[in-house]
Amino acid sequence: LYNLESVQNSIANAFLTAPGQKILNPEFGIDLRRHLFEQVSPFEEAWIRDDIERSLPGQEPRIQLENVEVIANPDENRYDIFLKIICLRTRT
Repeated sequence: LYNLESVQNSIANAFLTAPGQKILNPEFGIDLRRHLFEQVSPFEEAWIRDDIERSLPGQEPRIQLENVEVIANPDENRYDIFLKIICLRTRT
């Protein structure tokens, strides 16, 4: 599928899947869950951004990654992640 919803689902799956977790596709996954119990900080923010920039283009060939913005919010113990992408192929 090449619609926006399928691309969004694929990106979410890549974020939540650890490499090696999918037996038939062991290279798939970015595993952002490993950052869950780390202290929210600019250092960890940079690691998350680097993980996404390095791994997501290979995980989802239907997109071109334009920009990744990760904002640490220590008061709420979370990160806000904003992706600017271009869908390379669209078909409904």
